Amino acid sequence: NDKVPDWIHSGLDTVGFRIPAHPKTLELIRKYGPLVGTSANLSGHASGTKYQAIVSEFDQVVPGIEDDDFLTGQDSTILDISGSKARILRQGSITKADLLAQVPELSFEEDELPQ
Repeated sequence: NDKVPDWIHSGLDTVGFRIPAHPKTLELIRKYGPLVGTSANLSGHASGTKYQAIVSEFDQVVPGIEDDDFLTGQDSTILDISGSKARILRQGSITKADLLAQVPELSFEEDELPQ
């Protein structure tokens, strides 16, 4: 809608939201509202597992909180709920079975990834 700036949705009809598990990040979201940011890796590169390697990949210009214990290197699951049926766009640590356990009313497209 017109309340979402173009630089957020890049002309697309949808936007994505990520709910992090890190307590410091959740604290910042509770205090300031939604945060806008990119992944902690360059497009097409593997997800980072060490803070210093991530900072190096971005030429030292990305501030962050060093907490290697939270860096698993596993991508987030991306779930598209913009249509009448849910669709997993990228499989991460949260599986279809996990999603259904929390939201049993979800209905998935037939060509879905395996559980």
